[in-house]
Amino acid sequence: MTAMGISVAHQTVVFLYSIVFGAAAAFLYDVFRVIRRRIRHLDLVVMAEDIIFWLAAFASLFVFVYNVNSGELRAFLMVGAAMGAFLYFACLSCPVSALLSAIFAVLEKIILFILRPFIKIIRFAAKKSKKSAKKTGNFLRKFKNLFKFRIKSAKIFLGVRKK
Repeated sequence: MTAMGISVAHQTVVFLYSIVFGAAAAFLYDVFRVIRRRIRHLDLVVMAEDIIFWLAAFASLFVFVYNVNSGELRAFLMVGAAMGAFLYFACLSCPVSALLSAIFAVLEKIILFILRPFIKIIRFAAKKSKKSAKKTGNFLRKFKNLFKFRIKSAKIFLGVRKK
C-alpha cells in the first residue's frame, strides 16, 4: 500500500486474479451447460437455474473482492472478471465443452453399467406389480358389478321403485 491507496503492482496482480476468476466462473457455467444438455430441462427450470447460477457467481465475486482487495470494489475488478469470462467463452469454451461432453458420456455409461442389475430388478418388479394390479382391478370390477346386482335384487325384493 502506498499513501494514495493500493500500488500499481498490487492492482495488476488483483486484476489478473479477477481475469482468472471470470474464466473459472465461465468454466463452471460450461460444466453446468453440458450437464443440462445431458439431462433435459423445461425452459422455466433452465431460466431459474441460470438466475440462481449468476446470483451465486456475483455473490462469489463479492467474496473474491473482499478477500483479494480488502472489500474495496473497483471497476477494474469487474472489467477483469468480465474479460476473463469473455476470453474463456471465445477461446476455450468449444473444446472444453466437447471434452466435458465426452467425459460425462463415459461416466454415464459407467453408472448405467453399475446400475443395470438394479434397473432390471425394478423393471421386473414393475411388470409383476402391473400384472397383479390388473388382476386386482378385474377382481374389484367384478365385485362392484356383483354388489350392484345385489343392490338391484334387494330393491326389487323390497319393492323400491324409481321416481
